[in-house]
Amino acid sequence: MSRVNFLTCKWLLRLCLGCVLVVTCSNVYPDASSKQMQKEIEKLKKDLKKLKKKVNKQETKTNKDYKKLPKVHGLFQQDVDVFDGAYNASGEGEQIHDTFLRRLRVGIGDKHKDWKYYVLLDFSNDEDFQSELIMARLRYSGFKNGPNIDIGKIREDISLEALSSSSSINTISRSMMANVMSPYFNWGVGINQYIKPTGLRYALGAYKGRGFGSTGNEKDSDKMVTAYTSRFTWAPLSKNGQYLHFGVWNSHREYDDGMRMYLRDRAEVRDTNVRLVDYAAGGSRFEINKLVQTGYEIAAGIGPVYMQAEYAERDVTAVDPINDNVYEGGYVGLGYFLTGEKASYKPNSAIVTAPKPKSKYGAWEVLLRASEFDATSETQGTKVTANTIGANYHYSKKLKFMLNYIESEVEGPGAEELIGEYDDGSAYTFRVQYSF
Repeated sequence: MSRVNFLTCKWLLRLCLGCVLVVTCSNVYPDASSKQMQKEIEKLKKDLKKLKKKVNKQETKTNKDYKKLPKVHGLFQQDVDVFDGAYNASGEGEQIHDTFLRRLRVGIGDKHKDWKYYVLLDFSNDEDFQSELIMARLRYSGFKNGPNIDIGKIREDISLEALSSSSSINTISRSMMANVMSPYFNWGVGINQYIKPTGLRYALGAYKGRGFGSTGNEKDSDKMVTAYTSRFTWAPLSKNGQYLHFGVWNSHREYDDGMRMYLRDRAEVRDTNVRLVDYAAGGSRFEINKLVQTGYEIAAGIGPVYMQAEYAERDVTAVDPINDNVYEGGYVGLGYFLTGEKASYKPNSAIVTAPKPKSKYGAWEVLLRASEFDATSETQGTKVTANTIGANYHYSKKLKFMLNYIESEVEGPGAEELIGEYDDGSAYTFRVQYSF
């Protein structure tokens, strides 16, 4: 039995015995002084008051101890994909399906004075559920009206969509542009600040930069360099469920000894047999000396309607100048909450998040997205267009069901070698998501 319950029982017992004593005295000694009875009643009132104080004090202490515990977060995403055509070009374009655990993540964080930490692990990468460290951030925010300083394995401030949590984005897969351009999490140090009166926010960082991998995550390499990334945003409107956001970012990497470049993506359907975006299709991969990426963002929300668009380019300086090139891509998305909810904008981090359903019956959301990425040169590579239509049912803030239909087209000098006669493809993707 807890201390609160023990104290409560003890004082309630005394209170009951006192009441019995008063009643007994009044029956056995009917001529007892009314003043004596009044004294007993007053004494009981005082005892009850003391009891309330002790119980409240213990409850307050218990609540404070509970609040001191680290906060634990979790994310579960189970996906089902059905695709054909170009997405399964290696399987003669036949329709196939795949069911897989997309994400199983656990995060833990806490705060001590001006310091915060957050650690995020993923357990979905193999059948043995071995953990992968996704994020390990230590943040100092002790400067009054000043910047936050982050150190550890943190997000590079690249792309509005890439920075938004996978539990909040409205499509099952991020756009080709976000996956190609963003390395997501890297070891480094960053500084960021939101200047509330102006709506401006800046983020600057230096990271352990390497060559980008096929899905945006960077692969291990002995050739380590420092990547410098910056992002500047302006939100002239951000209140009462309405927002307007503009952003620009830049990332700079140099490889003195050369680095083989990777630029590939599955074109917004996970675990397909072919990566439709491939700069080396029909040719060969090559080494680069410098990589500079620049992107532009715009987003707006008015009531239940919202839109978001980005454009970015990667300017490559190759070891062999004949391979110098600029690769580019972007997307435009539009969404609408049929049940009247409003997308939420967080100016402190300059990202958009999903709202909480207004009704106990949940929230319905419909969306469209047009996406394109051009990974071609004069002699090799592919250009992919992918159009998505989707619907989401937010049963609650924690539970969400998502359905997307994607149609894609592939062209470019390397398309025939990569996909043969299957120059278009389609896919249905479904997700069940639970987060806490």
